[in-house]
Amino acid sequence: MCNPLKTLCFTTLFAVATWASANDGTARGIAKYNEGAFHEARSLFLAQSEKGDAYATFWLGVTQWETGERFQAGDTFLQAAEMGDPWAMYMLVPRDGNPCRYLGWPCDISWKAKALAGWEILAEQGNAKAQFAITKVSQPWWEYIPFYRLFRYHELLETGLEQNTYGAYRKYIRKFGDRSRYYFDYIHRAAEKGHALFMATIGKSQHASIKGQELAWMLKSLDTGFPIAARSLCISYDTGMEGFPFNLEKAFYYSVVYEVLNKGRDECEVTTYEFLKDEYGGFIEDENGEWVAKDLISEERQQELRKEAEAYAETLTPNLFLDETTIELFVY
Repeated sequence: MCNPLKTLCFTTLFAVATWASANDGTARGIAKYNEGAFHEARSLFLAQSEKGDAYATFWLGVTQWETGERFQAGDTFLQAAEMGDPWAMYMLVPRDGNPCRYLGWPCDISWKAKALAGWEILAEQGNAKAQFAITKVSQPWWEYIPFYRLFRYHELLETGLEQNTYGAYRKYIRKFGDRSRYYFDYIHRAAEKGHALFMATIGKSQHASIKGQELAWMLKSLDTGFPIAARSLCISYDTGMEGFPFNLEKAFYYSVVYEVLNKGRDECEVTTYEFLKDEYGGFIEDENGEWVAKDLISEERQQELRKEAEAYAETLTPNLFLDETTIELFVY
């Protein structure tokens, strides 16, 4: 007989398939999704979904959200949930930040227990993402035991590092506090494994051990096509952070790189002018009463920098580095 928490025994069968790993078509779809090529990803997920792949169906719903098919995404998540995908099940749990009510998705609180049941099965098989999900959604008994709790956090992080499960991994690093020696050690190990988010984090950490290496780490992250690295460089040069002396031209350059990699969905605003003031600190006005501005970077130089930045950005393959534990909808 099924455990009460593991209602719907069919979850067991499909959860195994979910953990086994994405098939080639689904894996290519996830790669395309991370590149921001959502329509290509959608086609790949749809093909696998029609073959009965629950995991691909979950990702199809995620991609429909990105392509504006937000009402349809709810029905797709329901389809994936009924096929046994625990990630889709949790998408249908009413909670803060979930679009259940305002989009009319077929949500139901009962999906939470079913999602937990599916994750428990995966966790027993060593799936780090499922282990992280359980601790996010529920309160495991071991979290009430201080010393053992830290042991389990270490265990979760080691498993996450081994499986490249970085979406949830970064949440658990914080359990040790940002002043703990463990905090930087885990970030550094993930960065050395080539994960862009942690390379960028190292670059702006101002940790004594990487003093003088900040720019190198940030550029390593950007070389992977990670848009946030470009934004971090833009902000660092615009504000003059340690390791990045104030340089408005570089800030503008990386703002353009970010714009290209992020496909214009967000931007790093760099002010390329300043309003002139008189000797008393008041703004100088022209004959029309408008404040007089002075270019800090000429229009001609801005065009040169934009052209250079766009050419560089085109050599990179944009990568959002998202998985089912980091997509915004998922609340992780």
